[in-house]
Amino acid sequence: MNVRRRENPESVTDVEFVAAVAWAQNDEFCDTTCEEFVERVVQSLPESYVELTGFEDTWLAKLPVAWAVITEDDDMHYGKCASVQWNYCIEYYRGTWFRHVYKELLSFAKARGIRYIAYTQKTGVREYRTIYRRLHG
Repeated sequence: MNVRRRENPESVTDVEFVAAVAWAQNDEFCDTTCEEFVERVVQSLPESYVELTGFEDTWLAKLPVAWAVITEDDDMHYGKCASVQWNYCIEYYRGTWFRHVYKELLSFAKARGIRYIAYTQKTGVREYRTIYRRLHG
């Protein structure tokens, strides 16, 4: 998998495509239409963020298979956190993808002097837990 990093991208082409794929592959997103889901994702993007897109190279094209948004969040428990706002990856790449996202999350936090990172982990159908980590140094 190749990963592209963009800071505050002007185009949301990747997110529109990957959000539509995520909607089609995940029953949890299907409470709305695909168009409504994609619009909600696009409208929720903050002004300042880092976008990661994972691509699978095929003989025809580069296909987006993963996408994440990392941003600064004012968390009610810990205050300022670097957090993963959106994250989706097809199942085959999930372990590899999370390593890329985690590395970028740490880099994002350190570059901005943020002491905590936060991300969610799926624990069941429509069940997630938020994991917080304090950065040292």
